[in-house]
Amino acid sequence: MMVVINRKLYIRRTAVFGKVMRIVACVMAVTLIVGGSVAAQQRITIADKAACAACRIVLDRTVELAAPPAGMPGIPADVNVDGAGRIHLAFGPPSEYMLFSPTGQFVRGWERAGEGPGEFRMLRNILVTRGDSLLLFDPMLQRASVLSPDGRFVRSFRAPSGLGNPVETADGRFVLNEVVGQADRIGYPFHELSRQGVMGRSFGTKQGNLRPTEHWRMRFFTTRASGSRPDEVWVFRENGSYSVELWGVGERTPRRVIDRDAPWYPPFPATGVVRPSADRPPQSRVVGFWQDDAGLLWVVLRVPDPRWRTAIAAAPQSGRRDGTGEAIAPRITNPAHYTDTRIEVIDPVRGTLVAFQQFDRSLWGGTGRGVLLGRAADSDPYDPTWVVVMPRLVGAGER
Repeated sequence: MMVVINRKLYIRRTAVFGKVMRIVACVMAVTLIVGGSVAAQQRITIADKAACAACRIVLDRTVELAAPPAGMPGIPADVNVDGAGRIHLAFGPPSEYMLFSPTGQFVRGWERAGEGPGEFRMLRNILVTRGDSLLLFDPMLQRASVLSPDGRFVRSFRAPSGLGNPVETADGRFVLNEVVGQADRIGYPFHELSRQGVMGRSFGTKQGNLRPTEHWRMRFFTTRASGSRPDEVWVFRENGSYSVELWGVGERTPRRVIDRDAPWYPPFPATGVVRPSADRPPQSRVVGFWQDDAGLLWVVLRVPDPRWRTAIAAAPQSGRRDGTGEAIAPRITNPAHYTDTRIEVIDPVRGTLVAFQQFDRSLWGGTGRGVLLGRAADSDPYDPTWVVVMPRLVGAGER
């Protein structure tokens, strides 16, 4: 049987088929980029120059916390603010949770040592969920306890302690930065956690040949992304170069990478340990990180004070060395003159450094977005008073 083929029709159909297949291939590529495990990586470099000459960062929103009659148990491990403006502090050890009004008045505390329901061995993080419930993370018991908005214990579930701040993504899942010893999770810095304490996907760039003593290589600052994608988190490696990454939960490569061209931010040494030195300024490092509702990234850094040389006493000349063989480091005699706080605001859409400012005081961030903590100006060094600082950007409308 002979089949007669219309040559023109065949060529036309072949061309159409090829065009359709190219479109399908493009659609599949976009699907993988947007929603699959292969993420599109945009990489930009931001210069060390502010793009907004009229912008300033101000620290005019502060709340001094009134200590309870028994005083504060020490330096807070974490700070957060709920939707009503109430301030939450976590301490540990000794483990203690404190609630303050928006004006800084002590409301109540929770101090229950133990391993039973509503008891703690150590508190590291306070996460305020979208419904203003609280998650208190205990690294010693490896669990999270849920408190209602009015402070009542609800339940607890197993949870890794978390090297960095826990994040609740826009679609309601939790992301923890932690070293997990399971074979298929070793080397991954981020882990998905359900509200029932079930661990889901582990993701992030896998760290090879990670020794148990090098967990610091896996420590990140994390914050919920405020963009249109509900499964994203921004991360900043605590020990590394000045680089910010946007990750989709469960993916193997970041969706975006923002590198800051900042010569004043040298990478950490291979050991991860930076000792005070009379010949070297203190290491710049990140101490706070979040994205605000306008989409701007805030990076809070501890940087050298211009007077840092005057803040240290020379090391003893005896040539003594510590247990690691390193020479004994000089002593810091005036911490206020050793480091400052530098705040930078980055526009990840425009790829610009909007503004930066350096402050002659020590501040650090916690799990709460837009919230910093520091000592009050007239604080007693032996019984410190803490102040909550909420920085803001002014003049941004003139960009």
